[in-house]
Parts: sequence; structure tokens; C-alpha cells
Amino acid sequence: MRENGRRGSGRSSSRRSSSRRQQNEPQNSGFGLAVMGMMLLGVLFYQSDDLKELANPLIQKGKNFFSEVQGEQRGIDEVYAMPCMQANIAKILVHTLYNDEVLESSSSGIWYNKYYEVLESKEKFNYLTVDLAMQPVTNELASQIISDVLGDDYTFNLALSEEMLAQSIAFESFLEMYYQALITIGQAENVVIKDISIVKTPASYSNLEPLTVLTDSGIYSFSGLILDPLTDYTLEVAMVGNEILGIMQMIDTKSILEECYISKIDGDTVWIQFGDNEIAYQNKKLTSEHEGSVINLKVEKGTIIDFVEYMAGTIDTVLRITDSYIEFADTGKFSYNSDVNITDYTSSGDWHSFLNVSSGAKVDYTLENEAVKALRIIEKPSSETVRVVITEDGLGDYFHSQVQIEALADCELTYNDQTFSFKKGDVWDSELFEWVDDQNKLVVNAVNDGLLQLNSITRSSANPSYTGSVEVYKDVNGYTVVNEVSMNDYLARVIPSEMPPSFGLEALKVQAISARSYAVSRQTSSQFVKYAAQLDDTTASQVYNNVEVDELAVKAIKETEGQVLKYNNNIVSGNFFSTSAGHTANSGEVWASGETFPTSTPIYLSANQQYEGSSVVENMQSEEDLMEFFQLAPSEIDAFDDHAAWFRWEVFYSVDELSHVVNNSIERLTGQYSHVVKVLDSENNWQIQTVDNIGAVLDIEITQRGEGGNIISIVVVGQDATVEVKTEYAIRTLFAPIQKDSAEPPIQIFRADGSTVDNMTLLPSAFFSPKINYGKDGNLLEVTFYGGGFGHGVGMSQEGVRGMVNRGYTYKEIIEHYYPNSIVEKL
Repeated sequence: MRENGRRGSGRSSSRRSSSRRQQNEPQNSGFGLAVMGMMLLGVLFYQSDDLKELANPLIQKGKNFFSEVQGEQRGIDEVYAMPCMQANIAKILVHTLYNDEVLESSSSGIWYNKYYEVLESKEKFNYLTVDLAMQPVTNELASQIISDVLGDDYTFNLALSEEMLAQSIAFESFLEMYYQALITIGQAENVVIKDISIVKTPASYSNLEPLTVLTDSGIYSFSGLILDPLTDYTLEVAMVGNEILGIMQMIDTKSILEECYISKIDGDTVWIQFGDNEIAYQNKKLTSEHEGSVINLKVEKGTIIDFVEYMAGTIDTVLRITDSYIEFADTGKFSYNSDVNITDYTSSGDWHSFLNVSSGAKVDYTLENEAVKALRIIEKPSSETVRVVITEDGLGDYFHSQVQIEALADCELTYNDQTFSFKKGDVWDSELFEWVDDQNKLVVNAVNDGLLQLNSITRSSANPSYTGSVEVYKDVNGYTVVNEVSMNDYLARVIPSEMPPSFGLEALKVQAISARSYAVSRQTSSQFVKYAAQLDDTTASQVYNNVEVDELAVKAIKETEGQVLKYNNNIVSGNFFSTSAGHTANSGEVWASGETFPTSTPIYLSANQQYEGSSVVENMQSEEDLMEFFQLAPSEIDAFDDHAAWFRWEVFYSVDELSHVVNNSIERLTGQYSHVVKVLDSENNWQIQTVDNIGAVLDIEITQRGEGGNIISIVVVGQDATVEVKTEYAIRTLFAPIQKDSAEPPIQIFRADGSTVDNMTLLPSAFFSPKINYGKDGNLLEVTFYGGGFGHGVGMSQEGVRGMVNRGYTYKEIIEHYYPNSIVEKL
């Protein structure tokens, strides 16, 4: 629940004594041997379902083994001595010296294989081989390893007799020497020495993954160690990233758990919230009055033996965070200090600034001079409800000039801490309402599954209705409207807005899982927190409540209740789009990350073939191959999307039309998207510069394609300026086939089914090949774009889902196809 470690230069500034030995250490030397024996003999069997049955015999075998290996020699620490196996050394070397090269183990069940796979390529440590993985490290071998780490510039020898050099070294002793060696050569920056309290291990808490441990400061991995006997102990450990390398020392047989949120008290049992995990303890001290408090606890053997009440704060839920204030659900608005301290006590522990905090987060905050001084994150937003900011008509702005709410059933209206009845047929109007100064929030609750209709906006030529509650915030720019709704009701209004029910139940199940995954993953985003929301109702998130609820969509939601897309045990965004051209794109080759493009791509959003059989294209980044690919008729390729109108398309531009569409958007692109749209200067360097016109287009050149065939960089040579444009959105905007001169005929896009579409505000996709005809002067005369697909091309193709359903695939098979290496699991 706190980060005590500092990187590189030495020990952490801990809440506990810095003394390396405490008076309250256990005095039973057999305990250290028990842990040694379990580590030595238990690691290969660690994934057994019942560690308890293994523990006692392993402890006794461990005692016998070490009495034989060490004789009467106890090593550096009479109280706690962990054996040092060569496998542990392999892990430490790789995490500290070659952390970027850590591989996934090629042999299931053996935790150390991936480390030896890295060391095999390192000549310096080629004497460490996997066949000796479970052999103890002798003082002599430890000396050799430290010498090799230090290099030729240093001399290191243990001044020990031959007999002592042959003895095994204690883990603690090796870690201490190794850490000092890293400091000496300046490579200790990734190592953190910190105090942790062991809360639960997989042996006593089934929610944990194998070889992970729940501590007071988060969940960590601990392969090669046995921590079960140390539950509720306080340890000093060495770590790299999320991996515990080893125990430096045992500080206390009790835990001090700081700033614990007490979620429930029931007689002799107390439940404490550790991020997403709720852990029960026996209670000897707390009363029911402490429920909902933040308290410092002392724990021993699963029992709370003492406590100190934390400095009084206020527990509330974040609604909005703007540049000038934070608004809480119960206590209202407060300004905040520029240096406000934000601490994340959840399991992920990854919120450290206002850029992370999202609407709906439960927090404990403290004030200083009526301004928020500290914000402690207790719970991330619940996945049971969703907060959606509703856009107004027209340009889709988040501020409304007027709001009218009609009750379609008896409801309740809350304003200024008072609740009033809001009867069926009543209409509330923001312009007629008498607002009180500094009371700028009004909430209308639809009770008993009632509906609230927004008469001030239209969706598909009708006034949309909403379940849950509708919140109205009055601001200087107008009114913000937020709908807080249950997840299932939200999905019921997303799915038919995003996918036609005519696609069938199995397809709608895929859409349900994808939409649910997207919503849950975005609930922890701060993108819309200034509007008191987690998502919006447009394609910037997911289209919400544009059409009526469909019963088949409701059935799909129920039959996939709570199911989400996961990768590495984390819920991931289920990105989707309309139609593929026969191949999807890498996400990192579609969207920029800040100033960086292209970026890395998670495997579940990687480029993949979207047709049956062997590949019809040798190289999806070859211009020649792609020109042929994009001119294939649907009947010539067994693609999942081959039935869709947008599977293939083409658009023709004369030089005048191309110059017209490019110059329509170039000022906005060079101004607002300057990180991906650059202008060539007189010295042939790409620069940030706003231009309003590049003149007649003389040529275009594709300079880079993604692995899936999508264009990620294109250069347009104009008579007055040359621009380089990156990312699919900027490219689709640049060539948007729309004729804005009413005196000229519209620009037409021809589709695979023979139909045409006039004047589009975006090119259908960035999957296309330009066939250019040049004039006698060598400049572009006309061009035809042969392309395919509709949308960004990342993740799941909705038309592809339809095609896979028609081929007999199940919804889970479809999900696994579109999101490789992911799994479908319950929340």
C-alpha cells in the first residue's frame, strides 16, 4: 500500500527502523531451515494444488539436507538463512543485467527455464547451466559470479579457506554482495530494496495467480521462493519491476499495514480492501464504528492485534476533475493545491496524478485551507455501472445550450440536498429552472426501471430515453449531461447502435463481449473526467442509444453475462471496426502514442489474415503485391468480409479534385495534428508548420506501410508545399472524397456490390493503393485509389464476424481469432 523503495543508491526510507536486526526477530533457527528446505525441494512442485500436504515432509527433508551440506556452519545469519540455488542466481542475473531479454519459458511448470535461455547466449556466464539449476551456490561460485559482474576493472575474492569456499552461501549474503557490486558498476538503478508485508499467497488465497503474492504494497511475482510460511511477516526484499529477487532480511514476525480501508466488520471478522482484493482477518480490536474508515493496523497470524486511526479524511466518490476544482458526489466542489499528493492503494497502484484519476473512483481525501491536499485512491470505478456524457445535436459538443427532461414514469429529482417527486409526464427545463448560486448539479433518478426522455436532443429522428439517472451540470459554457446507467442497460443501447441485430445472436454475443471489454477498460481512463463521465456516446468511445433496444441484443448480453476479453489476466480493450479488406492492422501502426508513431503493438491487437486458406499476398508491405490484392474481386478470395459492400472500393480523382480535397483539410491537419503531419522546409527537413494550402498536387508517394498493408506514412508533393502525413485518421482525413464546391459534381466512391456513395468526410480506410497517371510534364494528372475495408482496421471486423458466423464459427472462436492470445473470462 506504499512504495518505500528508492532506486539504485541504497536502502529505502522505510516506515520501520533501518536497523538490520530487530529485537523482535524470531529466535527459532529451525524456522530458517524450514523455509530453506521448502524452497529447495518445493519449487518444482509449487504448482501442486495442495501445498499444505507437501510442507511438513519437505521441511524435515530440508533440515536433513542442510545439516549434511553445511555441517555446523550457519552462514552469515544465525536467525534467518535462505539457501542460494543456481536457478535463483540465473533469475537475478537476467532481471538485473538483461531484463529486456527475459523470455517466456519454453517448458511449462519449470520457472527458471526462461532465465537459462537468456544466459545461454551470454559467454560471461556460460558456466551456469540448466542441469545444475537446483544445486546450491558455493562461496567459491558466488565469488566467481561477483567477479564476472564487476569485470576486469575490479578484483574480488572471498578470503576463505578451501573448506569454507566449498560451503554453500546464504541467499541473504549473496544478495547483499551482489547489490553492492551493481552499485559499484552503476547498474543498480533498476533494483529496489523495500519493506513489504506478506498478506496472502496462492496457497491461502485462490484469487492469486501461481507464484504471485499479495502484499501491503501490491501484487508481485516470486518464482523460486517459498513465502507461504511468512504470511503476515514483514520482510526486506530486493526487487526489479514486479519481481521479487530475494529476501534481504526478515524484519518482523508481524505486519504493520498502513492506511487500510476497512470495508466491513462483522463481529470477530474484519474485511480489508487491498485494491480489488478483500481479505478477512480475525478481529480483537476494531468496533463497528470503524467500518468505512482508513486505519493503520498491526497484524499477527491472521489477527488484528492493534490499530491506530489514520488522520481523519473524507471518503467520497470523484465526479469531476477540472483545471480548477475537484467535484465529489457527496461533498461537492473543492479547489486543489498544485502539489496535491495522489496515492493509489489499489492492487494495480498505477494512479499517481490527476491524469490517471477517472470519474467514479472511490477516494479518501484531506483538506488544507479548504483545498484538497491529498487524494488516496481506495477503489477504481465499479464495472456494474457506467457514466456516459451525452452529446448535443449537430456538432456533437459536450455542452448543451438547453436541457429538457421528461419523466416517462414516476421518478425522483434531487437538487441542493433535497429530493422531490418527478411524476410521469413532468418536464424539467434547464432554462426555466431557478438555479441557486454554487449549486450547479441536478440529478433525476429513473426508479423501478422507469425511463427519462431527453426532449432537447434527437437520435435517429426521435428523442432518446435513458434508464438509471441523468445528471445535469450547469457551467459557463452551457450544460453537461451525464447518464449513469447499469452496465447491462448501457450495452443494450450500444450493441444495436454498433451492429445490426440482423447479424444474428452469435454475432451479437461477440459484439457484447467486445463492447463490455471496451467499456470496462475505459472506465479507468481520465479522458472524460472533466465532464463527470467515463465514456461518451459517439464513436470516440462507442455509439450509445442511437437506436431502440433490441431483444436479441438483450439476449446476447444475458448469455455472455460478465464475460470480458483478457490478456495476461488484464481486461483489454476490444477494439472493433466495420469491415476489413482481408487483413487487420497492428494497433501501433494505426494510432500514435503522444508524439511517438509508430508504437508497439500488443499481440491481441496485431495484424492478421482475414480469409481462409493460404496467403494470397507474399508481402503485405509490397506496393506491387497490394495493388493486385486490392483489385481482387470478392469472388476471388474466401474472405470473412467478402459479402460486405465495403470489402472493396475505388475512388477516382482528377488532379483538380485531389488538390481540392487535400487543401480542404491541410490547414486543420498541420495545425491540430502537427505531431503526425509535418511540412518539408527548404533544407529538406520535416518541420511543424501550419499551412493553409499546398497548391496543385504534383505527386503522392507512400513511404511506409504497416504489417497488415495499411498506409502509415504518405508524402504529398504540392506546387507550394510538400507534406508528410502519418496515422490512418490523418491520411483518411487528407484524402476525404468530398466535393465542397456546389458547382462541381460530387466525388463518388464505388463499392464491391456495385453501389456508390457520394461525398464522404473520411476515406473509407487506409488500406488502399493509388494508381497514378502522369502528364507529359511528369506531374500527377489523375489517380484512382483501389482500396478495401471501412474503419481503422484494428481488432474485430463486424462484417467479418457476420461472415464467420455464417461459416459456423462460435462466438468464442471468433473472439479468439480477432484477438490472438486473449481469452474470454468473467469479470
